Amino acid sequence: MTLPMAAVGYALLWIGDAAFGGGALQMPFGPRACEFIGLMLAIGLFASWLGTLCWNEASQRLPPALAGQLIVFETLAALAYALALRGQAPAPGVLLGVVLGVVLLVAGVLWALRVKPQAA
Repeated sequence: MTLPMAAVGYALLWIGDAAFGGGALQMPFGPRACEFIGLMLAIGLFASWLGTLCWNEASQRLPPALAGQLIVFETLAALAYALALRGQAPAPGVLLGVVLGVVLLVAGVLWALRVKPQAA
């Protein structure tokens, strides 16, 4: 489902650039078309297909409570990577929201750990 949605989004970007941007973007693949296509194929293969395959395997082998915690910590890891990539601290308001969100996410995981699975 990702490919059709990405194609529609790309088409809308192309149309919007032609209508409102005066064709500022070099469409359809930019100034380095081979690099763009190669990168998109690699991301599609490794991030989407392989990532989904690994997640499906892991979620079938893990208890649902643990799989839910992995989703939470995936969000925290993405946040940490994004902040490290920027190389600068977020604005104070953003930092407050991030800290509050992290506290709530970790509190939810700790709350979920209290639940013990019962034998059927």
